[in-house]
Amino acid sequence: MYVSILEKVFDGGIFRNQVIELLKNIKIQDSSENIALFIMLPILLRSNNGIHFTWNQYEREIAELKAEMNINNIDLEISYIPMLFSHFYLKPFLLFYFLLITTPLLSIRIIKRKISVIHCRSYLPTLISCLLKKIFPIHVIFDLRGLYVSEMVTVNMLKNDSLSYNIWSKIERYLLELSDQIIILSDTFAEYFESKKIDVKEKTKLIYANVNIPYFQSERGEKVEYKKKLELEKYNIFLYSGSLGHWHSSDALLSVFKKIAFQISNPILVVLTQYRRDLILDSARKYGIDEKLLMIKYCKPEEMLEYLLAADFGIIPLTEEQLGDDFYWVARTMLSSKAEEYMAAGLPILFNQQIGGLQYINERTHVGIPFTFSDEINIRVNHYHTLSKNCKDYANRNFSVKSNAEKYMQLYKVN
Repeated sequence: MYVSILEKVFDGGIFRNQVIELLKNIKIQDSSENIALFIMLPILLRSNNGIHFTWNQYEREIAELKAEMNINNIDLEISYIPMLFSHFYLKPFLLFYFLLITTPLLSIRIIKRKISVIHCRSYLPTLISCLLKKIFPIHVIFDLRGLYVSEMVTVNMLKNDSLSYNIWSKIERYLLELSDQIIILSDTFAEYFESKKIDVKEKTKLIYANVNIPYFQSERGEKVEYKKKLELEKYNIFLYSGSLGHWHSSDALLSVFKKIAFQISNPILVVLTQYRRDLILDSARKYGIDEKLLMIKYCKPEEMLEYLLAADFGIIPLTEEQLGDDFYWVARTMLSSKAEEYMAAGLPILFNQQIGGLQYINERTHVGIPFTFSDEINIRVNHYHTLSKNCKDYANRNFSVKSNAEKYMQLYKVN
């Protein structure tokens, strides 16, 4: 049974790529595999339009997901749990309340379905499952997705001198020690465990996040054709796609672009984001960058692909600020789905060398150009096509949902 709790299941493509497509591929490869997906969602959702019941807000999406799972012979169950506010479970006195509600729900499914393996997506499902290991003979797979404890500090959900931080640090250690298998998403994540003096090497397995490889690499036109379609044919395109804020700052992005813009003719920075346009323009003015060298857009996923295929380089800036040990570990263990998508599209990456997961790959398979903010960035490469090919080849070998499904299938087969 695959368990997800309090995730944004219907917002964006992450859950679909990393969960739905994975389970479908496992079922395709082994139709005898009995797979169930159990999702716990909050009863209420808050939006700009007020507070809504989840099943009303996502009525169509829930119906479509149920139909899709049924066609693929995957059992889907959705339960709704009362939430007081977002991430309320981080407060120690409310964590017990959360466990009191959710533990019986999972217990019933274990008994009813005679579950032997629970694939836990992140901390909450793993915490409940590890507690239930004391009652049921279950094999717990801890898929270590964010937010982990250091990430919680970085996004201001916890303070590292707080009681909640100390409690969640102890919970993290407990989950790592008690789970039967641990999945990490980058080669450098094992260093995080070593820093905590937790020896889990024997039960840790690296499985990168999934990318829809055919989507990025199906029969498509040449780069020049996409540039022409987007009316950008005269430009050398540097692309950033995704959110700006906690992990990656607009100041860092524009600082990097300033360093490379003078090296080549007709540069343009294309930013695909929901981040505030005025703040990005403030950063541009701060670094003396002409607005004519910027294109800031919010676009649908299918539109984003055209920009990826038209671009010459992807950028992953992180931030110029030094934010302490917790941020260091976030950066050191990071690979990012953004990097995986760039690579799948054959897009060489300009990346902050603090991003440990990507730096690890680049040291072994040249996929981009690492930089620091204190040094100049040399963008003049005479082996661009080799870089692009390296990106695609690495993505094909490591990021495809088909190969990941095979790896997870091996973990599910517990004697």
